[in-house]
Amino acid sequence: LVSAFGYFWPFVIDAASFLILALTFLAIGFNRVPQKTSTADKPRALDGIRFIAGHRLIRSIALLLAIVVLAIGSIGVGEVFLITDELGGDAFIYGMVGATLALGMIVGSVLIQVIKLKPSQNPVFLLLSIGLVVVSLITFSQIPHWGWAFPVVFFAGLGNAGLNSLAAGTI
Repeated sequence: LVSAFGYFWPFVIDAASFLILALTFLAIGFNRVPQKTSTADKPRALDGIRFIAGHRLIRSIALLLAIVVLAIGSIGVGEVFLITDELGGDAFIYGMVGATLALGMIVGSVLIQVIKLKPSQNPVFLLLSIGLVVVSLITFSQIPHWGWAFPVVFFAGLGNAGLNSLAAGTI
């Protein structure tokens, strides 16, 4: 959008998308009703950290997720330069690569919901999702032309969707 229309319209569209999201929640009647709890049951700030640290599986998943998210974030910073400077793409191509990643995440999220894994299968598929992201990002770093980025980032999006959904389910 930036390459086609400049900066004004993409920001307007972005603002409108958030408005649509807010209106969607209102339209479907989604509302969380506050629950009263006794003061004895009120959690303290460090209770969650103590809980995570006290369970081997959850602690391992939390550390693994922190490292994977840090790695993905650091790669995302250089992605624009890889696409535009090294692979010869422009702002439009970079935007389309980002849209393809988002499409992969949407498709992956829908697939995770359709598959309906048993809770005991979550850790295995979580590791498979992380593996898919890692292999996709290593492949992404080696592609010779921006055209190869589309299928690679689509698979990275599938893995990222699995990572997000299955990590929460496993914990």
